[in-house]
Amino acid sequence: MSESAKAHMGVLPFCHPIVEDLPPSKAARFIAKALPHGVKRRIIIDAGCGEGRDTLFLLDKGFPVIALEISRKNLYKLSNKAKDARIPSERLHCLNVDLVGSIPFKDATIEAVSDVWVLGSVILPHDGVTGARKYLGEIYRILKPGGLFVSECETIKPRRSQRDLSKYLSKLLDGYFKIIKSRATTADYYHFLKVPISHRTRTQPALFVVAQKTKINRLIKPIS
Repeated sequence: MSESAKAHMGVLPFCHPIVEDLPPSKAARFIAKALPHGVKRRIIIDAGCGEGRDTLFLLDKGFPVIALEISRKNLYKLSNKAKDARIPSERLHCLNVDLVGSIPFKDATIEAVSDVWVLGSVILPHDGVTGARKYLGEIYRILKPGGLFVSECETIKPRRSQRDLSKYLSKLLDGYFKIIKSRATTADYYHFLKVPISHRTRTQPALFVVAQKTKINRLIKPIS
């Protein structure tokens, strides 16, 4: 099990959001607008889905969704919520997966991946660039050509300015994805969860990023 998965299962308080209190993320709303609704073959992955606030939103919009999560408890809650909402079972697949590892899907089969406070908030602080590369490599592999990776991202450790975070993510994604949209954002979970006071700040550097899979996975250069 990766270090980020251990942290998720252990002490990170913001990995178990109260879904009823949180609106759909910017990432989920963007995907819902960017892709035609109700097309059965347009499969969306909700990476690190938690209790499924975005999964349920995308299902409601007509998309088939694959929810990836290390916490079986979260997946159980999501599955029950989907049943209560009378979501057809064939439209939702819940998988217990360590994201810094192998993601069990064939190459080029997924339309878009939603990553909300996973890459920057969980994987980078605990598994570093090596873990992030493994994760992004798998996302790249399973996305269709031109597929979207939509992320709400911050780096809690080490902290970076908005400008530095933008440059850092550009280098991190280079070779896998081309960034087509990037803007400043804030973490919505700050207002709903019992997180440390040091994290409750509107100035925490964070970005909303939309990136598209490139045709060629170039040789990746180390980044600092």
